[in-house]
Amino acid sequence: MFSNNGRVGRWLNVSLARRLLVVQTAGLLLLLGGLFFMLDWSIDRQIYGRMDGDLLDHARNYALLVSAGHADELPTQEPADPGVRTREWVRVLTPAARRGAAPAGTPDLAPPHAVQPGRPLFYDVPLGTGRARAVALALRARGLPRVLVVAEDLSAKDWLEHRLHFALLIGVVLASALGALLAVASVRRGLRPLDAFSAAVARLDPEHLPETLSAPALPLELVPLRRALDAALARVAAALQRERRFSRDVAHELRTPLAEIRIAAELAEREAAPPARAAFAAVLQSAERLQRTIDSLLALTRYEAGLAQPEPEPLDLAALLAQRVALASRLGAARGVRFDVAQCGERWVLSDPALLERILDNLLQNAAAYASPDSVVQLDFGDPAAPLLQIRNAAPDLEAADLVHLGERFWRKSPARESDVHGGLGLALARTLAGVLGLELRFSLDAGALVAELGPFRSLDT
Repeated sequence: MFSNNGRVGRWLNVSLARRLLVVQTAGLLLLLGGLFFMLDWSIDRQIYGRMDGDLLDHARNYALLVSAGHADELPTQEPADPGVRTREWVRVLTPAARRGAAPAGTPDLAPPHAVQPGRPLFYDVPLGTGRARAVALALRARGLPRVLVVAEDLSAKDWLEHRLHFALLIGVVLASALGALLAVASVRRGLRPLDAFSAAVARLDPEHLPETLSAPALPLELVPLRRALDAALARVAAALQRERRFSRDVAHELRTPLAEIRIAAELAEREAAPPARAAFAAVLQSAERLQRTIDSLLALTRYEAGLAQPEPEPLDLAALLAQRVALASRLGAARGVRFDVAQCGERWVLSDPALLERILDNLLQNAAAYASPDSVVQLDFGDPAAPLLQIRNAAPDLEAADLVHLGERFWRKSPARESDVHGGLGLALARTLAGVLGLELRFSLDAGALVAELGPFRSLDT
């Protein structure tokens, strides 16, 4: 079992873009959240600071009237118009006793504790539907100590505060959404060179590696990676060239002694006694198999190195296939393998006849040699608009894991095939030549049958 943190870590490690988006979004939310609380605190301070200042100015003006003996000129306790949202209460109290008790229906404005002369006391007064803000001033009226209290209903200011909070919250949410969109756009744009670099790496052909990687301009952080990859590509390309040169040189060097062995074996077979002729015949068969291996190695190295290029021309694929099937049928007859070609008319395509003939020979002879005895090899072209040759033969011994090895050099399913007539390069050569002709050679298993698909072929109209 993995913890939630483990799952989140794996989710972030999957993609660099996700990690950048999470970091940017989290940073943006923290920034905007801090900005929201800072603005909220600043707005509240400004609103209530200004309200306390206005309330204190009113209280000082009323204190002048009370000190001068004009308490009867103080404003009424409640506004005459009940539709007025802001209400103000003014009361004169004794400092110790609550002889100026609040009239019925009005809030109790008595300060929570004694008021010091020259020091205004601000406090909140609870109301039935809200609260009021009050300020108390100590003064003397006609030589007697008094406390002047001025209170103002906060309903209107609380309503304004709530509207400001809502507007600020909406602004923060919209800014967060816009910031998230900008983060997505910036991450995608910032990672575009990396995507192009990855695409350039994915387009690399293992058989034809360039000396340097062709990619767009990269950020400075990726330049060392590109240089390291270029150096690795150069080493791999040099190793491939050495391997191909070695295979070509070995094949060339073996052709002469192999020809001498064949000539000597043929002469010895003619002059040998009947019991010894079988041994010389076996030598000739081994020499022929070695000759096919050498020829395939030379062809592989020549086409993989780009030393030979295809020469496409119009050809009837159906007629060419019929010729090659007739040749492969002789090989399959010894094992009871028959070929069944779907009836079709002419299929004219644009391709190199020599290379295509070699591909077909390898595929058909491989089917004739490895199909189950007394089985049928089925051939079909599929859609006439895009010819795709399909060769199906029974292969109960093959498994899905074996498909990746088809086309590898010298691969065989089991050691028992190491002494057969094939050199282990037929499918490898077929796959290489198919790539040279711009064709795809794919293998799959279907109900115990090996299916080889070659194509699609170029029509004469393209």
